[in-house]
Amino acid sequence: MKSAFLIILLAPSFLAAQTAQSDPVKIYTSGPGVTAPELLPHQMSDPYVSDHCTGDQQGKISFSLIVDAGGTPRNIFFLQPLGNDLDVLALRHVAEDRFKPGTLNGQPVAVAGSLDVSMRTCLRDEKDAHSQKRMVLHLAAEPEQELKPPIDPPQQVVLVSGNGVTPNPEEPNPLVYKVGGDVKAPHTFPPSADAMAFARGLLDLGDYKVSVLVDRNGMPESIRILDTAQPGREQQVAGIMRTWRFKPAMLNGQPVPARVEISLRFTAHGR
Repeated sequence: MKSAFLIILLAPSFLAAQTAQSDPVKIYTSGPGVTAPELLPHQMSDPYVSDHCTGDQQGKISFSLIVDAGGTPRNIFFLQPLGNDLDVLALRHVAEDRFKPGTLNGQPVAVAGSLDVSMRTCLRDEKDAHSQKRMVLHLAAEPEQELKPPIDPPQQVVLVSGNGVTPNPEEPNPLVYKVGGDVKAPHTFPPSADAMAFARGLLDLGDYKVSVLVDRNGMPESIRILDTAQPGREQQVAGIMRTWRFKPAMLNGQPVPARVEISLRFTAHGR
């Protein structure tokens, strides 16, 4: 029996607090008179691992970003995610990247681009702070990165860093926006084949409704289960949603965090 995912993105459930905004910055693209940013050697926060490492995983993730006049990547969000933990490592890696900034007539300016990141990772058995063994995903080699022209860049935008979400899920998020007006709704990327297989293995046919806070990068945060066809399976539904990736909500070209409700429907075909 085959099953299918039907996905419906619904309206968000609450209003955002009003917050102060920085001034928008003019955004350039490389071309006549404008030089492209150049990626500098990466300063890794985590070392590469090759010994006692198993389960090789590889993949390419693409991001949209803007390299500001100081050479820091800003407004980072997914263009082509994988839907697994490689996305998280790639996002962390890109956030740590530094560039020689692009210039206009010799002066540093903010330049938009897209960045392809090819990752090779593996799993290593390690002990946590409580001496419990767990499998930890590590980079097995330095990622290969290629800066390319941007896709639909803004002409001017507020530059932001980080995911825009408070680290404590119990705390309110004053910067969460309501979709509507100038705030465009997040868009889901199609779940990967692995995510579909994972979901089919955990859940029965039926309808599920979930509230998700989509951060600036397009990652799901603060997942709330609103309705489930299988009471008692809330953790499984939340686990499935953590594999989802989004193009974040947009406010005048700036990625912003927003909460949305998502309805999932598992249907059977070919019975």
